[in-house]
Amino acid sequence: MIVKIKYGSTALLSALVLLLGSCNVDEPDPPGQDEVGWARTELVMSSATDLMEELAFKGIAAVGRTSDREEGDFLTCAVISSDSIDQVRQRVTLDFSGGCLGPYGVERKGKLVVVFDRDVWEFGSEISVMADSFYIHGVRVEGVLKLTNNTPPESGEIIHEVIFAGGKFFWSEKIFATREEKRTRIWERKTDALEDLIRNTGSASGEGKLKETYQVTIEEALFRDRTCMLKQGVIPVFGTERIITEKLDFTIGYGNNACNRTVTLTRQGKSREIGL
Repeated sequence: MIVKIKYGSTALLSALVLLLGSCNVDEPDPPGQDEVGWARTELVMSSATDLMEELAFKGIAAVGRTSDREEGDFLTCAVISSDSIDQVRQRVTLDFSGGCLGPYGVERKGKLVVVFDRDVWEFGSEISVMADSFYIHGVRVEGVLKLTNNTPPESGEIIHEVIFAGGKFFWSEKIFATREEKRTRIWERKTDALEDLIRNTGSASGEGKLKETYQVTIEEALFRDRTCMLKQGVIPVFGTERIITEKLDFTIGYGNNACNRTVTLTRQGKSREIGL
């Protein structure tokens, strides 16, 4: 069929252009392998700092400086030693030596050195965690994690301001990512330690494996609980974070309190589920 359009038929011409144009509108694709790769890299980095926190508190408890509660076998195979630096500060070394499997089958190797002052539950007290040739599942971690107690008087929760400085994660000597992180960690302690809830807000930034810059922002507080940590690893059970790189902009949704390793990646309204 031949359609004849007279000169001056502006309305008809506009309608035809609109019709043809609508056939060429590109629908956004769901997140692809680039987003999947970044989500997995982010989990490696964020779960490493979360695990460093957990091990630090367990090490402090092991030398009798905090209330002793059964919190799961996080210190499997660690040799624990401690000494006083001065009248205020004490050092605890967690030595996982040549490597061993901890809860949820994650290998730890090397040392974490924890320095703390006063009672760690006091306002203003500080904990520093330094990685010394420390590996988590074959990824070498460098950097210093500092937690400062910022809990208001009579608070029912324990609040720490967390800074991770000089962070580096080595998949090999030539493939690594950097990270600077600033978070607020809110710890809701229960009678049964394995029912504790921890939520984080904040952000992180650095360079990825290919030297591209990235920014991670927690858009909806990330929750994790210890029971799930022992089953599935250090992965949030709730919350959302946004990752922006030089080429990507997407979110990671950690579900609705489900203890699993499934997350939802979303870009421009399109989503896909992946396993981490």
